[in-house]
Amino acid sequence: MDLEEGSVLFGKYRIVKKVGEGSFAKVYLGVHVKLNTYRAIKCILKKDMHYEQLMREVNILKSVRNEHIPIIYDIEECEECSYIIEEFCEGESIRDYVLMGKLKGLDEVINYSIQICDVLDYLHSHEQRILYLDLKPDNLMIFHNNIKIIDFGAALSRDFVEKGSREYYGSVAYSSPEQKKGKVIDNKSDIYSLGKVIWFFLDKATESKREDVFWGLRRIAKRCVTTNPVFRYRSVVGVKKDLEMCSQKGYRLKNHNNLACKDYEGVKICVCESDYGIGAFPLSLMIATYLSERINTVYEDFSKEGYISQMLNEKGVVRQKDGGYLFGGYSIGEPHIPKGNSITRVINYGKGIADIKEGLWEWDIVICLCSLKCWNAKLAKELITYLNICEDLRIVVDCETSKEKLYEVFGRNMRVYVLPDIKEYDAGEKLDVKVKEFVERLLLE
Repeated sequence: MDLEEGSVLFGKYRIVKKVGEGSFAKVYLGVHVKLNTYRAIKCILKKDMHYEQLMREVNILKSVRNEHIPIIYDIEECEECSYIIEEFCEGESIRDYVLMGKLKGLDEVINYSIQICDVLDYLHSHEQRILYLDLKPDNLMIFHNNIKIIDFGAALSRDFVEKGSREYYGSVAYSSPEQKKGKVIDNKSDIYSLGKVIWFFLDKATESKREDVFWGLRRIAKRCVTTNPVFRYRSVVGVKKDLEMCSQKGYRLKNHNNLACKDYEGVKICVCESDYGIGAFPLSLMIATYLSERINTVYEDFSKEGYISQMLNEKGVVRQKDGGYLFGGYSIGEPHIPKGNSITRVINYGKGIADIKEGLWEWDIVICLCSLKCWNAKLAKELITYLNICEDLRIVVDCETSKEKLYEVFGRNMRVYVLPDIKEYDAGEKLDVKVKEFVERLLLE
C-alpha cells in the first residue's frame, strides 16, 4: 500500500512523493511539518521476510555519526509497518552522475574514491566493526561535491559475521568472490567492491594528458579486485595512501613497486608439475623473487629432483648457522625473519604432489605447471582431477595452444596461463619485465 501525497504521517511528516522502491522497502520524500525540512521516509512491512535484516540496518545506522552517512532522526511504527525517518540527501547517484557525462576528470575520480575510503575506514574501525557489503555506484550519492553512502540493508557487524553468518545481500556485479560463495568475509570484501567502483569511474574518465595517473588508478583498482583476498590491500587506509600518491603530479604508478602500500599478508603457495623437470623449480623461484620485494618470503623445496642443492652449490650460497640459506632476497629452508612478521611460503613439490594425501585445502593458492605434449596431456589431466579439491587452483601450461585444446584437457572453468620463455632466467637475479608481468598476472588475477 502506497502513502498518499499530501497525507500527514504521525502528525509530523507530510508526504511529498514516492522517490524509490526496492525489493524490501518503499522510500518517500517527506517534510517535517514544524521544522519545514525534508526527510527521507523508508517504509518497511513487518511481514516482509527481510524485516529483521532491514531493522538490523536501522540499529547499525543509529550508532554511527559520519558526514558521509545519512542521519537517522526517528523511528515510527504502525501495526503493519516500521518507518525510518532519515536525512534526505538531495543529489544524484554516482551511476547517474557518470553516465550523464558530468565526471570532470581523474582528479575528481581520486577525490571521490578517497572519500569512499574515509567512510569505509570509519565503518571498519567502528566499535561494531561494520562491513557495508553492498558498495556500488547506485548506493553512492554526490551531495554538494561530497559522497553520501546510502542503503545499509546488506551491512553486518563483523561480530555478527564471526558468529557464522553466511548471508549474502550484495549486488552480483560489485560483490567479492567470497561473498558470492558464502565464504568467510571481512573488510577485504568492501575493498573488492571499492576497486570495482574505481573501475566504473575509469571506464568514463580516460584522459590522455594524465596517462600516468590513469594507469596508477588502474593498478590500485586491480589490486583491490584480485580474486584471492590475501593479495588485496590489508585495509582501505592503504588504498587511500596510494590514491593520494597517485594524485601527485607526474607520479608514476605503472610499476607495482611504486605503490605506497605494496606489502601483502602472509600466504602459502604450492607449486607442482604434471611431469618431472618441466619447469616447476624455476617457476617457484620466480614467484619467490617477485614476492620477496613485497613481503618476507621463504622458499621450501620438497621435490625429488635435487635442483635446489645443485643451484646452491653452483651459486656458492653458504648455509647459515640456523640451517637455512639466504638467497635472491628470500630465505631457503628455515626463515631468517623476526618472529611476528608476516611470512609468505612458496613450496615446490614438483611431481611429488601426487604423493600428498592430505592438507591440499590448507594452501591459499596451488599452481600446477602442465605440459600439453601428446604423451604428457593425460598426466596433466589426471593431476588436475586430483587437485580439484583445492580452493584456488591455477594452471600454467608450457606452450601456446588453442582454447579448444585447453578446454579438452582442463575444462572451461579453469584459470590457465602460458609460461613465458624462461631459458634466460637466472635464479637470484631481478626479474625482467616480461617475467614480472607474468608472475603478477598469475598471482593477482
